[in-house]
Amino acid sequence: VYTEVPITVRVPAGSSFAGNQYDKDCYINGSIDLVLREGDGWTIVDYKTCARTEVKSELVMRYQPQLDTYKEAWELATGEKVAKTEIFFIEKS
Repeated sequence: VYTEVPITVRVPAGSSFAGNQYDKDCYINGSIDLVLREGDGWTIVDYKTCARTEVKSELVMRYQPQLDTYKEAWELATGEKVAKTEIFFIEKS
């Protein structure tokens, strides 16, 4: 189990990463809230704070690209499979 894992991935010009095409060399930086190894591979969890009135399915659609990026970056960095990604919502009162 790892928490608050900083991750940086170099994406060379002309390559595709997490569903995006990059014309120039770039670096993608992030901090993964929680990564844990389970029987079928790694699980990546991202925590999001939201209002009770927000529609969770819309939030999942908004934040899924971030999790896809973390998944691909983790697999690239470790050479191991990410079995699933999860978003945990913490509601503001």
